[in-house]
Amino acid sequence: MTLPGNVAGGSSTSYNADNEQSMLNGTAHSYDNNGNLTGDGTNTYSWDARNHLSTISQGRTTVGSFVYDGFGRRMKKAIGGTTTQFLYDGLNPVQELDGANPPNVTANLLTGLGIDERFTRTDASGAMSFLTDALGSTIGLADATGTVQTSYTYDPFGGASSSGGSANPYQFTGRENDGNGLYFYRARYYSPTYQRFIAQDPIDFAGGDTNLYEYAGNDPIGLLDAKGTGPALAVLGFTVCELYFVYRTQELLSEERQLDEQLLDIRKEIPGQDSCPRQRKSDSLENQAFTRTEQFTEEHTSDVVGEVMTQVACLGIAAGGMLVP
Repeated sequence: MTLPGNVAGGSSTSYNADNEQSMLNGTAHSYDNNGNLTGDGTNTYSWDARNHLSTISQGRTTVGSFVYDGFGRRMKKAIGGTTTQFLYDGLNPVQELDGANPPNVTANLLTGLGIDERFTRTDASGAMSFLTDALGSTIGLADATGTVQTSYTYDPFGGASSSGGSANPYQFTGRENDGNGLYFYRARYYSPTYQRFIAQDPIDFAGGDTNLYEYAGNDPIGLLDAKGTGPALAVLGFTVCELYFVYRTQELLSEERQLDEQLLDIRKEIPGQDSCPRQRKSDSLENQAFTRTEQFTEEHTSDVVGEVMTQVACLGIAAGGMLVP
């Protein structure tokens, strides 16, 4: 299929029956039998047995190499002569180290519970706070005084430009810009130039896409794909769930306050204990108070359990589920 001139690459961009981008701007692309990009006219790409990108070469020179753990997390990258190693908390890197033996810490990251949720990155230049948009893309880095030191802008498919300079790699949708034209999206690598992934979705059509190379359902301003295995709404599930949890908690607290006020009114009616009739009335009112408390507990136990289960589900949404190697 050849695309019309208003599409990136114009009439010189074509695709084959497997949705592989076989030509871009007149330059032929090649793929292996697993659907991984192996050549784009400039770079040669090599892949390991699990379809992880292992090296990028230009001629006989290796310009990039990558190492992964058993969960598919990238533990080391070497690009342009600079080696960076990573220490993880779940899906998120929390520390960057150099290639020395033993390695030296080059940056620390303060992260949240959400996938790609980062607050600060501290390196030799100091601590910088992340300013992000609705997609989670970094649009600015602010120093301790709140002054923006680095600004980022993006085209719809993630092509980035920056001002101010920074070693921060976490840019479009919070993913790592390797500085070689590719973003690391965990299960796969993404090219903002090609506007697609350079390998097929490792979970095939279970990711929700009919085109196994397309990024975020071809809706990059409304969807994101933090793991490289399928699009998700730009509004993070964790945020939505947290707002709901706060709302329901406030409802329960309001009902509890109302009950406390009712119990206080009842206890105000309790007279002195100087006669049997008054004692019986006191016992009756106290029993009424106890009954109301018991009813409240029974009515809302299921609500509390429900909130706990909701939070578990929310954390699953936020973390993006299990890693796909």
